[in-house]
Amino acid sequence: GGEAYRADLREASSELCGGLCDIAAERYARYLRCRAEVHARLPLAAFTSLCALADDFAADVAHLSGRGCAAVSAEAAAQAKAFVDVLHAEATKKLEATVEQEAWGQVEVPAEYQRLVDSIAANQVPEAPPASAADHLSAAAAVSAAVGSAEAEPEA
Repeated sequence: GGEAYRADLREASSELCGGLCDIAAERYARYLRCRAEVHARLPLAAFTSLCALADDFAADVAHLSGRGCAAVSAEAAAQAKAFVDVLHAEATKKLEATVEQEAWGQVEVPAEYQRLVDSIAANQVPEAPPASAADHLSAAAAVSAAVGSAEAEPEA
């Protein structure tokens, strides 16, 4: 009698604990889902802490229930993707603004360099004529001088 009762009690307790863990995990995943937009815009350190907390919670639930915590893990992964997407969009926006503000000026480019760029744009590997070190130095000096004169011009 006593051993059977303890085994039944242990099994019922285990099922109850598993059910509570499932409910807690679902509620936590729902909480994360409700705050997804806010979490996507957190600073990196705060988002990292949030992910660590979600991972700890999922590990604790798995330990207590003996089952995984798929809802929380899936939501944390979705939010990590959203965070990276927002971070990428913000970085792209900053880069675009920087490029737009740069002063661009037209400069003369040596014919050899233009031919190289044209062939790359056409997805063809160019056949470069053999160039001497002097050719490279004079081309580099021409580009440097052109860039220097473009930088010296005042912005309109």
